[in-house]
Amino acid sequence: MNVVLLDLAGDAGRARDWMDSWAPVANIELLDKAELKGGGKRAVLSRLRARGRADRFAIFCHRLDVQPSLAPMMFFGLLAGARRVRVGDAEGESVERGWIGVALVELPRLAAELAIGYGVVIPLAWLVTWWLGFRSTRRIRRAPPAGPLDILFLRATQAATSAVGGSTSHVAGTVSSFAELGHSVRFIANDRLLAVDHERMPVDVVPPDSGFRTVRAVFEVWNSLRFAWCARAIARTRPAPDLLYQRYSRFNAAGVWLALSLDRPLCLEFNGSEVWVARNWDPVGQRRLLAAIERLNLLAADRIVVVSDVLADACIRAGADPGRIVVNPNGADTERFRPGTGGGAIRSRLFPGDGLVAGFVGTFGPWHGVDVLADAIVRLPREVPVRFLLVGDGDRRTAVERRIADGGASDRVVFAGRIAHDEVPGYLDSCDILLSPHVPMPDGSAFFGSPTKLFEYMAMGKAIAASRLGQIADVLEDGISGVLLEPGSVDALVEAIERLAGDSKLRARLGLAARARVLESYTWLASARRALDFSERSRSGE
Repeated sequence: MNVVLLDLAGDAGRARDWMDSWAPVANIELLDKAELKGGGKRAVLSRLRARGRADRFAIFCHRLDVQPSLAPMMFFGLLAGARRVRVGDAEGESVERGWIGVALVELPRLAAELAIGYGVVIPLAWLVTWWLGFRSTRRIRRAPPAGPLDILFLRATQAATSAVGGSTSHVAGTVSSFAELGHSVRFIANDRLLAVDHERMPVDVVPPDSGFRTVRAVFEVWNSLRFAWCARAIARTRPAPDLLYQRYSRFNAAGVWLALSLDRPLCLEFNGSEVWVARNWDPVGQRRLLAAIERLNLLAADRIVVVSDVLADACIRAGADPGRIVVNPNGADTERFRPGTGGGAIRSRLFPGDGLVAGFVGTFGPWHGVDVLADAIVRLPREVPVRFLLVGDGDRRTAVERRIADGGASDRVVFAGRIAHDEVPGYLDSCDILLSPHVPMPDGSAFFGSPTKLFEYMAMGKAIAASRLGQIADVLEDGISGVLLEPGSVDALVEAIERLAGDSKLRARLGLAARARVLESYTWLASARRALDFSERSRSGE
């Protein structure tokens, strides 16, 4: 059987396992999710049709019941020439459709959701946004009381998400440090956070609703409204918190709604503009509404915590009061991320024999530089005794694997896939060199990130090669605590790897200095103090 496989979960290993458990497959063509974004669908469709009919078009996702845009994707698979389309998820659920099933089930649902979504849900979201904005202008701003705080943490994601990654590290590190400072934390979230101790920090779960999942923008808007409404109802049954803390997410203004309803201050954690992301990385409809909700959050919050000066400037341009903004770079748990966390056993299992190991941990996404890394691996001379450990998954993994295989370098690379956050320190500890080859922003704007993995790398006491971009170049000092290289340059990355591979004393010196830098300024505890110091009005993360 010939199958075209589209992995929407960003977990290629589990997607292949799902295919193997389904039916014997003679040939699998992996379809890169990134190719379908923006205007790429037509080109992909033409290419697939030109190759002839496939037996199945398979789609693997996190959770079938809340995966948006299924009907359009099923229709796409049939148009591409497949006889049938099968969709499955990581929890074992699946559905299969042919032309008749799509015509009788999916298309009527699509029509109904379009009518109700654009006739009711979107207008309602505009009305709620206007109403919250109007009320916010008349609200008296306040700071939380002094002393230990009862913090209600709001985390709303519109679909099932991975339990690994930088955002998970950030949330877990932040709330654990809040608790260490004597504050109590409780959650209202779309799912349980596996890296958080919910015995100490209880969570009320508002799972995404499967209604309106045919159109992605409508699905996200509907679930954002629903989350805010449910969160308000839950919060009103509990003692009012001293502080609302929301991690900003697309189309969501739950924190503003609860701040008005409970008359409590709102601290907004703003890690990047979703309007910018939609324009450059992850296209989504209803961008005018998205921009209006984002601006509402920035204007209504009593405190805005951003990870970089670039983001602070963006918030000010959007109308936020500079006096309410604090720059608070990401950090690391230096007890968990430290030398000697079991890397020897992992290294013996994955890389028997002599030689050095260079590691990368992160999302195979658009700004992490994984394409540059793939080219550097291929170009690195064979006489340089370095093998590579790539941990993580994402949209670009298929393309990276293909590029390394085509370059004849697969034998020196181990793809570990997704691993639990608790396992990450051991994998980093197994490496001699750690790589952070971030690339410039696609529209030429300033790099706004504060990569969590950079601080975790530093805490491991390893030599780091990283791009000279934005905050990365402020945190690492070239030749002192790391090696900085020209962003996007394959030659510069190859040269940095060769330099570090050939100098063990340099590696040791850089690693010691990097860990000392994290211990001095970039622990999650220091970050938590800055986030909750409402007397602070500094634009500096130091």
